[in-house]
Amino acid sequence: MVLLLVAIILPKSPMAVLAAVVLLIHLHYKFQSIQYQQINLYKQQQALASIHRLIGLRSPLPVLGEWAASPDFLTIISEIILDRKPETIVECGSGVSTVVMAYLLEKNECGRIFSLENKKNFHKRNRQLIVRHHLEKYVSIVCAPLISHKIGDNSLECYDTRQIADLQSIDLLIIDGPAGNRYPVLPVLFNQLADDVFVVIDDCKREKDGKNILRWLAEFPFEAEWIDTEKGTCILRKPLRN
Repeated sequence: MVLLLVAIILPKSPMAVLAAVVLLIHLHYKFQSIQYQQINLYKQQQALASIHRLIGLRSPLPVLGEWAASPDFLTIISEIILDRKPETIVECGSGVSTVVMAYLLEKNECGRIFSLENKKNFHKRNRQLIVRHHLEKYVSIVCAPLISHKIGDNSLECYDTRQIADLQSIDLLIIDGPAGNRYPVLPVLFNQLADDVFVVIDDCKREKDGKNILRWLAEFPFEAEWIDTEKGTCILRKPLRN
């Protein structure tokens, strides 16, 4: 606003020229931001429409985006589930994604989701959500508070996984929680992963989550596929054996 006033009051001064240039640059980036938001909104609407075509909802879904998974992320998970038909899915952080995945397992007529939830209010709410959609056959919302795990020389907080300790062949691991440091998830669960596991990570555009993935790639035998979704997605796979 100050720059605009300078350009109006002193139209021929060097400051006015500078003000006009700065203002034009600002408007350019503002326009680009609005354009990106419009394109992203269209993509999310398309992704949500495709999800609705895949599953026959028995009750409305909660609002997607922000803290919940975005539609484009759910579309990627949907394609993996329909293509690979995983028997055992472990999800870090329950919510809308749990419901969508459960409908897909129902469509496949096989598989079960073990959704780790460390927050008691979310645990209760999402169990009710599963019941409302009549998907109990395909989902266990596991109350898994954060506890200390010994990882290398450090003690780091991660989900209490004792309730899923007997799972020895996790086919699909979804990492969308917990809030805070998600690095310990893979070290804690690595020995329970199937050889052909897919590890799908949300929020990869956040710096800390991107760094976690680079650290995992340095420490574990995975290859990464980065996908440009709203929040950023990465899929980790173990290299194919010759």
